[in-house]
Amino acid sequence: MEKKKVLLIGSHSRHPYKVGMLAEVFKNLYDDNNIDLRFLDCDNAVGGYCILNKAHGKMYCKKCTVANKYVMDWINFPKENVIKMKKFKAPKFPIFTDIDVLKKYEIEGQNAGLAAVTSIMSMTRDFQFDPLKHTKTIHGFFKTQYIMIKNLEKVYEEFPFEEIHTFNGRFALPYAAVQFAIKKGIDYYLYEGSGKPTKYLKVKNKLVHNMDAIRDQINSEWAKSDPENRDEIARRWFAQRRAGKNAFSFTLDQKSKLLPKDYDETKENIVMFNSSIDEYYAFDDFTNPIEKNENNIVKAILERYKDDDTKHFYLRIHPNLTEAKRKKALQILQINELKKKGYKNFTVIEPDDKIDSYSMIDIADKVITFISTMGVESTFWGKPSILAGKSFCDHLGCVYQVKTYDELFKMIDDKDLKPIEQSKTYPYGYGMAMHGVEYKTYIPYRHNDGEFLGHSVKIFENPINEFIKGHVLHRFRVVKTLKKEKMEDIFQSKEPVNFEK
Repeated sequence: MEKKKVLLIGSHSRHPYKVGMLAEVFKNLYDDNNIDLRFLDCDNAVGGYCILNKAHGKMYCKKCTVANKYVMDWINFPKENVIKMKKFKAPKFPIFTDIDVLKKYEIEGQNAGLAAVTSIMSMTRDFQFDPLKHTKTIHGFFKTQYIMIKNLEKVYEEFPFEEIHTFNGRFALPYAAVQFAIKKGIDYYLYEGSGKPTKYLKVKNKLVHNMDAIRDQINSEWAKSDPENRDEIARRWFAQRRAGKNAFSFTLDQKSKLLPKDYDETKENIVMFNSSIDEYYAFDDFTNPIEKNENNIVKAILERYKDDDTKHFYLRIHPNLTEAKRKKALQILQINELKKKGYKNFTVIEPDDKIDSYSMIDIADKVITFISTMGVESTFWGKPSILAGKSFCDHLGCVYQVKTYDELFKMIDDKDLKPIEQSKTYPYGYGMAMHGVEYKTYIPYRHNDGEFLGHSVKIFENPINEFIKGHVLHRFRVVKTLKKEKMEDIFQSKEPVNFEK
C-alpha cells in the first residue's frame, strides 16, 4: 500500500510552547507508518516578514531555523526529508489605500490580502489602520506569500503531497499554504494552542478562528458525551475558568471581590464586557449584525440612557487590550473619547485594572457582551446575559442574542428580564473542556515552559527577559501561580467543585 504524501510546514517556532507543539505534531506524523512525510523549512527564505519578526531581524529568523533543527534532532527526522525553501524575486505589488480592497488582493490566483490585513491588525492592535502608512510591511507580507506559493508549486511537482499540515493559518506564511491547498483541492490541517495547556487544537479544512469550526467542535463533543457526567464536567470548566486555572487566564492579576469605588447597589447596574476588535474585525463571519465597530454600540447605549439616573453602565475593557492601551490603539482612543464626554452613569474599567471581572458579574443586573466568553459565563453564574453581536455559543440559546438596536434597547429596558437556565451553558462548557487533542509526548509545565522527550523547549528564553515580560508586559501571568507543576495534574483533578461564589 502506497503511503500518503504529507507536507508539514513550521510557523514561527521559537516560542517555547510553539516548539513543544511543533515537536508533538512532527513526531505524530513521522511515527505514522502510513505517511510519507516531508518538512518544508523556511530557512530565512522569506526575508524576515513573518508575524513574530516585526523588526525583520536576521537573528529572529536564525532562532526559528535553529528551533526547527532541535525538533528534528529530537525525533531523528531524516535530513533527506527536509526541504529548504528557496528565495524567489517577488514582483512589484500595488499600493493600497482601502482595507476592504486590500483584503481581496490575490497573488498567483489565490487570496493574499486577508493575511496581510490580519497580520498588521495584530501587530498594531489597530482594526482600522491606514494601509498607505504600512505599505512596506504589506509588501513584505505579500513577498512572504509569493515565495511560499512558488516553493509549494516547485515541491508539488516533485512530491505531489496530498495533505498540508501547518499552524494557526491566518498569518502570511501559513495562510499562503492554506490557500494553495484550497486551490489544489487537497486537505489541510491547522494546529493551534487550546484553552487547556494539556491539549492543542487540530482543525481540518477550516481556519482555527473560524466560528463554524468552533461551533462544530462544541456540538460534536456534546453529541458524543456521557449524560451521566457531562454536566459536572461542564460546571467544573466554568469554575476552573473563574478560578484562573487556565493556560492563558486574563484574570490572575485581578483582586478578588474588588469593585469600582462608584458602585451603587441601589442602581440597576449593567456591565459590558468588550472584546479585542483587532482579533476578529477582518473576518466576515464575525461581523456584528448591529454595528461592525462595537465601540459604536457602546456609544449608542450611553447616548440613549445618559439621563437615566436609575441605571449605571460599566465597561470592562478586555485585559488583552493592555498592550493596545500602551500603543494608543484606535479601540482605546475611541473609548477614551467616550470617557471625555462625561456620562454621569458610566464607568470605564481599564484593561490593567485590578477590579475583579467575576465580581462585576456578581453585582450586575444585566450583562452585555459582543463576542466575549463572559456572555455565556454570566448566564452560568445566574445573570441575564445579552449578546449584542456574534459568539461561539449563540446557537445554544444560552444568551439573549439581539441583532438590532431596537432589540437591544428592549432588553435593556425589560425590568423582568430573567437569567436563562444554567443548563443551557453546559454544551459550551463541556465542549471547551473536552475539545482538542491531548499531548502524548510533549509535557507542558506552563505557557512558557515544558519538555519533550526529556529536552527543555525553552531553547532561547533568558530568565531576566522572561521576568520582564511576565511582570511588566503581563504576558505570562500563569507563571507565578502554577510554578513548575505538571499541568495535567492540575486540570484533570477529580475533586468535587465548590460552586459558591
